[in-house]
Amino acid sequence: EKRRREALRKVAEGLGFTFYEIDVDACKIYLTGFDLFCKGRARKALNIMLGTAQGVSVTIFDYRYTTGSGKHTHTWNQTVAMFQTDKLNLPAFMLRPEHLFDKLGSVFGGQDIDFSSNPDFSRHYLLKGEDEQAVRELFKREAIAYCESHPGLSAEGVKDRLLVYRASMRVKPDKIKAFLEETFTIYSLFKSL
Repeated sequence: EKRRREALRKVAEGLGFTFYEIDVDACKIYLTGFDLFCKGRARKALNIMLGTAQGVSVTIFDYRYTTGSGKHTHTWNQTVAMFQTDKLNLPAFMLRPEHLFDKLGSVFGGQDIDFSSNPDFSRHYLLKGEDEQAVRELFKREAIAYCESHPGLSAEGVKDRLLVYRASMRVKPDKIKAFLEETFTIYSLFKSL
């Protein structure tokens, strides 16, 4: 963990970002209404890189939380990119890979926004949102095609903020720049013109 932290500190310096070992203001990240930040317990943001890229406020960080107890305790780690800008005007939505329990839930009335024109997308991803019509309008053909060709993505949006990550996947320090580029591509699919 110490080697990772120091490598990420150097990456942050190379990007011109400010680096924090731990979240100095937990409310800033946790109390934002995103699904990811409501899961489990012992929630912690680490290795936080704050900066501006392409005129957009970007935060990249490792996020950890724990579920279960006893022998069934599991700690989940992922690297998350958060974009915040007035170029985003997002309806509240959550996109993640669909699992067996999600499919069973939909049989019993669980919400999943599907696209009959894109059965592969609908089969592989769970998409939820408070305003279904607004979420459908957000997920244009290009966004759906990108998700189909990049399995395993998770994204959440609300108003001027967008999160992008792959659940349970931490990005290696030498891959952070590529991760930033990938997440910027996703951001560009959702930003207002």
